[in-house]
Amino acid sequence: MKVVFDEVVEVVVEVVFVLVVVVVIVVVVVAAAASSSSSSSSSSSSKKSSSSIVVVVVVKKAVVTTAAAVVIIIVVVVAAAVVVVAAAAAVVVAVVVEVVVEKVVVVVEVVVIVVVEVVVVVVVVVVVVVVVVVVVVVVTFVMTEWLRQARATVICLKSSTPSFPP
Repeated sequence: MKVVFDEVVEVVVEVVFVLVVVVVIVVVVVAAAASSSSSSSSSSSSKKSSSSIVVVVVVKKAVVTTAAAVVIIIVVVVAAAVVVVAAAAAVVVAVVVEVVVEKVVVVVEVVVIVVVEVVVVVVVVVVVVVVVVVVVVVVTFVMTEWLRQARATVICLKSSTPSFPP
């Protein structure tokens, strides 16, 4: 978040610097144009008989030049404002994205933890069931073997024991 904000501030500062340089260049060019037009008007004024026409022409050129400079400055200021608003919007979007990503990461962590716990429980249950089945099979086999041996012993004892009259 801090890195994104720092980068946005750096871009805004660079854009504002470029816009200020452009404004200075425009003002210098407009001033040079105004001074050259007034000097050419003054040289032509010596040739003309009517000084009022020359004054009107010079005033018109000065007004047009000043208006052009004001329009250019307004355009530059509006462009700077648009850049600042865009930078602020970028910061807001970055913050929102960061918050959403953090929430998604938390949800994914919880889901992973739950899945791991469920898998562990299932594995434990399967192991317990397998152990119980093995114990039952072994006990059944052992009991069957004991019963078979006991029956064989009983049969053997019956056949070897003399019968007594009642």
